[in-house]
Amino acid sequence: MKRWNWARMSAFCASLALIAGACVLYALERSGWLHERVRSELRARLGDDIELADVELRWFDATLVLRDLRLRGDDPAVALEAVEVALAWRAGAPTVAQVDISGGRVRLSNELLQRIEETAARDVQAAPQPAREVRVPTVVVRGLQLEWVHPEWGTSPIGRVDAQWHENAAGIPEIQGRIAPAFAAPDAGPTPEVFLQGSRDATGRIELHASCSGVPITAEALPNAPELAAVRPWDPRASLSFQLDAAFRLDASAPPSGHLRATLAGGSL
Repeated sequence: MKRWNWARMSAFCASLALIAGACVLYALERSGWLHERVRSELRARLGDDIELADVELRWFDATLVLRDLRLRGDDPAVALEAVEVALAWRAGAPTVAQVDISGGRVRLSNELLQRIEETAARDVQAAPQPAREVRVPTVVVRGLQLEWVHPEWGTSPIGRVDAQWHENAAGIPEIQGRIAPAFAAPDAGPTPEVFLQGSRDATGRIELHASCSGVPITAEALPNAPELAAVRPWDPRASLSFQLDAAFRLDASAPPSGHLRATLAGGSL
């Protein structure tokens, strides 16, 4: 009987501890402490112009939900609708197991790419020596709009991205996904796709392959370049196929390289 009472008392105390912990976490979340803490961590890592509308902690699956994560400004280069960060306990410490990005827009430009390079370079310099093996979290992207900003031609839409970055069975980080291209003709029928595949080796070198076949394009796909203004009234049409192979490092410690093979078929004016 005493043993049974002790077991019941232990279970009761554990329940009280769990409830007390949940109450503390709830109070921290409601007080704004969690929001400030997460925003401070993001700014320390990514820059002082990081803005964050709201943070929610889903207790039962150990997930942080970040809403309206963006760079400061009226027309920010990065604006993400929702980012879910799933946490896991590994080697005695909390780590990021998976990041889910849903909706939003990334506007690629020379300035943003330079910022990514500088951030990656700082991460490499801050890594402990010798660098310990760090498991790469899975990153899932759904419905993210990509745009490209040319210094002279302005902004051109690329398309909507759905992709996943994860470690394969051999422990090699790889990416797989697809882009619904914005440059496809509106009357193209079934949504065309650009397929993505790539991987990162042990030195940090990323190889990326992109390809599409028979994507119908019209004059609307042309950049807003003055040199092409005279072509638009002709309403050119064609079917685009291409294969792009690129290799680069995020920290720009080595020059990028690439090769593009593209064909146009069935062209008409």
